[in-house]
Amino acid sequence: MAYHHCFESDHTLIVVDASGPADYASTVAEIAALAEELRAAPGTTILIDARAGTYVPTTCEVKMIVGALVKDRALFRETRLMIVVEDLVRFGLGRMFAALADIWGIRVEVFRSMCAARVRLTGEIGAEPVLELRDRV
Repeated sequence: MAYHHCFESDHTLIVVDASGPADYASTVAEIAALAEELRAAPGTTILIDARAGTYVPTTCEVKMIVGALVKDRALFRETRLMIVVEDLVRFGLGRMFAALADIWGIRVEVFRSMCAARVRLTGEIGAEPVLELRDRV
């Protein structure tokens, strides 16, 4: 997976495009790159669009990826991470990731639609996750 990130909204939001094949090493490398960005702009929200990604980490890898966040937990505690995935397996793994990160005080939210993530991000009324037609089972 080629991770690519850029700033939006006057350096208050980092959008990460995670598409195609990836692995544990490239994911940890992206976390390190994001930590560097947070050193320059602390408190920036991170929105990860992984809908086009194909990487499905094992549960062991999920724990180790959280460990990569924990190395820079002072930075990641000051931000919120929002992850958007489409399939149920990666949604479940994302929720596991969020629960483990929460133990360390790192806020992670996982969504199945970009619309729901963007609504939560803006803080608009009714910001609960919104089901899009393709999200319905």
